[in-house]
Amino acid sequence: MRTQDIEGLLASWERVVGRLGWRSSPETARALLDRYGEPHRRFHTQRHLCEVLAGLEAVGADPRLQIAAWYHDAVYCPGRQDNEARSAMLASVELPHLGASALDAGFVAAAILATASHESDDPALWPLLDADMSILGASGEKYGCYLCQIRDEYRRVPDVLYRMGRKRFVRGCLSRDRIFLTPDFTQRLEANARRNLSNELQNDACGVVTCN
Repeated sequence: MRTQDIEGLLASWERVVGRLGWRSSPETARALLDRYGEPHRRFHTQRHLCEVLAGLEAVGADPRLQIAAWYHDAVYCPGRQDNEARSAMLASVELPHLGASALDAGFVAAAILATASHESDDPALWPLLDADMSILGASGEKYGCYLCQIRDEYRRVPDVLYRMGRKRFVRGCLSRDRIFLTPDFTQRLEANARRNLSNELQNDACGVVTCN
């Protein structure tokens, strides 16, 4: 990302911790950005973080969800099943040092854990789940880039296994009554998300991408 984009993210961090009344900690934000800049990442990058935060800001989400967004992919190793749990643990360890109460730290951890399934019975967490999934409702071109980036992250996985997993994910999304949970995201992105996913499945393109 460009320097001004990084500075914008750092400024966003300062605003949200200020709103929450927590201690300013630029070093914490920079350490998180370093995680999102790890070389094995292609989609779960600083750009993804920026877009999730923008989605939350657009709907005036609880500032604690913005903190959860910063941590939600802090630990990311493609193929591991405990990325969200490890990210939530990192937040649980670090946030008290910033002045977060046990209640607030618990809320943030619960939001991060919910991103594993993108399902929750708690509507307070839904804006983060929707913002995290917003790429599904992107333009066709951007969706295609996303498919390339995800496949590149899983480049060590053989094609046949990757395609099976991708089809399972796509079918799971399409089987839901609603992909997005909040009215705002549903109105803006649901139809396009279903179109993108259906096209991917119907064209048998799951896992079959060519990245430039």
